[in-house]
Amino acid sequence: MAAPMSAGGFLKALRDEGLTVVEVGDWRDHNRNHKGAWGPVHGVVIH
Repeated sequence: MAAPMSAGGFLKALRDEGLTVVEVGDWRDHNRNHKGAWGPVHGVVIH
């Protein structure tokens, strides 16, 4: 299995595929429920 992508790597992959990505707020550095800074991407939730 491949290593998880970084947040920047995930954005680059989306943009390389021609998608328009809109970043909201300070999502890269925003702590989530006191779990720490954004880490490697292990999955995506689309809702």
